[in-house]
Amino acid sequence: MLWTRDAATFQGKHYRVDQAVCLPRPAPPPAPMIGGAGERRTLRVVARHAEWWNCDYYSPEEYAWKLGVLHGHFRAIGRDPAADRTHLLHGDHRRVRPPAARAPPVHGPSRGGRVVSGTPDEVTRQL
Repeated sequence: MLWTRDAATFQGKHYRVDQAVCLPRPAPPPAPMIGGAGERRTLRVVARHAEWWNCDYYSPEEYAWKLGVLHGHFRAIGRDPAADRTHLLHGDHRRVRPPAARAPPVHGPSRGGRVVSGTPDEVTRQL
């Protein structure tokens, strides 16, 4: 409401706003967040509408599988899989690094298209 109206009023269970204004508005408005990991529906919606896919805590093998499914949905609608921006969040960066080093680039030229992982200091150095 704040990004689509001059002033927004809302009455909820935990808070309310009366004639709230949000200026300047973001341009363009942010894309809605879509939650889920289903291969037939959710990843198809991601391929059709999303600007990026943020997934977490898959093993490298599961991630490779899901990414292949997602890219299949991209191709089915005529969208270039190389346009996909994917972020993999994983608790054990040591487990992600070996398969990531062998993976072909899938995200274009930035940072070699591979996983950036590690401790905060390691990630800072990689960036």
